[in-house]
Amino acid sequence: MTFRANLSAEGPELRLHSNRVFGACMTIGVCGLVAAGTRLSHSTAQSTVQVPVPRVSDQVFSSTTDRQTTRTKMGCTPGSQPTNFAAYSLGRSFNGLPLMAILRRCDLPQASQPTRANYLSYIYGDCVSGSDQGCQPPLEVQTWPACERSLASYASNEIPSLDPPANDSAARVAVFDGGNRTEVYTDRSTVVIFGTDPGEVKAAAASLIPNPPNLAPNTAVASSGQAPSSLPAPAPGSLTGTLSCIS
Repeated sequence: MTFRANLSAEGPELRLHSNRVFGACMTIGVCGLVAAGTRLSHSTAQSTVQVPVPRVSDQVFSSTTDRQTTRTKMGCTPGSQPTNFAAYSLGRSFNGLPLMAILRRCDLPQASQPTRANYLSYIYGDCVSGSDQGCQPPLEVQTWPACERSLASYASNEIPSLDPPANDSAARVAVFDGGNRTEVYTDRSTVVIFGTDPGEVKAAAASLIPNPPNLAPNTAVASSGQAPSSLPAPAPGSLTGTLSCIS
């Protein structure tokens, strides 16, 4: 199956509202399948379809210098290596949606962009694209280092109220775009969940599974266990933009 990036008219850079806020469905990320391909029904995916863990699509653009962690930027790690920040997934499938793609992206810092793309993404389910355009998958789970993306990345008038996830976790959750995008702030990570069904996005936010440490992204999801009963609270400074990338 072939994935394509769904780029905005503004180009491949991060598309921000008011130059700060992230839009719905990361426009720089993989936003779905093209050409043939239909979303698997829940019953079909659960009972008959066994999808192997996909290889990592590596979009890491960095030099040796960019692999160094500074106070404001984590060093870039390739998709073949463990991330240097705690990452989360929904396992090999979620509510009948199989894991279809894994994307590791880490862009070169740009002076014109206050927030670069630096995340690990797990994409669940399939969708049908129209003609030559990409489409948004049912669920995408991105993890960013909180020192690079946090609630402080947004303009003050666009920050929603913070709530705990449905599983009474110590983490905090912000809901955007009518529930089609939810951000979970836990320890030193920001987990961003995109979806086409607000109920499914909410359920996903309460079902996050931490990747086992020291494993590459595809090996980690293959070895992941059950969702914990609680996620840790945001690290001090992670919600205000003062968290250092150097721990």
